[in-house]
Amino acid sequence: MPQVISLRIPDTTAERLRTTARRAGRTLNEWGALSLEEWLRQNEFADIEFRSIGSERLACLKAALPIWQIILVARAYDMDPERIAQHFAWPQRRAQAALNYYEAFPAEIDQAIEDNHAMTETTLKRLLPQMETFMVPSSDYAENQRTQAENQEIKAERQGVRSDGDRDVKSGGDKESGGDKETAGSS
Repeated sequence: MPQVISLRIPDTTAERLRTTARRAGRTLNEWGALSLEEWLRQNEFADIEFRSIGSERLACLKAALPIWQIILVARAYDMDPERIAQHFAWPQRRAQAALNYYEAFPAEIDQAIEDNHAMTETTLKRLLPQMETFMVPSSDYAENQRTQAENQEIKAERQGVRSDGDRDVKSGGDKESGGDKETAGSS
């Protein structure tokens, strides 16, 4: 159950709190409680910061991605901090920091991931009217393209090889085209 706690803060701090609460569209009580909760979490978890992204406040790895995005990738690596760190080219401690935060607040992060999965192209276009849609081939498609290119190279090499194994070299020099060269002179 929420508790009422009275704090004495300097006038300038109170004014800044009112201003940021108004800008965020929150009450002073909501904003004060949220600010205090975020401050506590930042002090309890290494490398965690909170940022406003759109209309939301999200837990992020300092100078990096929101935690939910890291966890989305981490699931593909079975939550292995070494593999996650390798994927992002980070020290392992940073990947572990994201995992530690997720362990403490899984419902918050899982909800953000679920919200992301629920995002549709139509919803995105409402948020980003300038958005253009394009298709990215799947990795299977890319692999097929690579295989086809390699097969074409092999075929081209085979077509350029004579039966005796020597390469068919096209002449680019002064080749005479049938008959003797004409020479200037009298007969």
